[in-house]
Amino acid sequence: MTELLFMESPLEESPLPTVSDAEAGSGGARVYLRDLRHYPLLTREEEIELARRMERANARILRRLSHLGLTEELLMEAGAAVASGQIPISEVLWVSEGTELDPDSEATAGSKRLEVLLSTAVSRIEQLRNEVERR
Repeated sequence: MTELLFMESPLEESPLPTVSDAEAGSGGARVYLRDLRHYPLLTREEEIELARRMERANARILRRLSHLGLTEELLMEAGAAVASGQIPISEVLWVSEGTELDPDSEATAGSKRLEVLLSTAVSRIEQLRNEVERR
C-alpha cells in the first residue's frame, strides 16, 4: 500500500566522492561546490519532467488528504486557534515566495481572512473529492 510519492523510477547510484575531516571542517560549502562538478546538470527536458512529477505527487497528496474526514476538522481547529491568538496565522498558512504576512494586520483582519481562506480550502477539498469520485 505504501508508495513513493516523488519517485517514479529509481535513481542511478553513483559513488560519492570522499571528503577528509579537515576539508569538511574548513569549508563545507567549498567542498559541496567543488563536488558538484562530479554530477551532471539536468537538461531542460529533465527539469520540466521533474517539475511535472513533483506537481503530480503534490496532487496525489492533496487527493489523499481530501479523503480524510479529519482534514476539515483540523482546518477548523487551526482557524479557531488563530482566531483566539493561540498561534500566529503564519504558522498555519503556506505563503508563496515574496509574500509576507504583516503581524499588525493579523490582529485586525486575521480572523476574517482566515475564515475566507479556510472556506476556500474546504471548497478545494470538496472539489478534489468530487474529481476523485468521478474517476
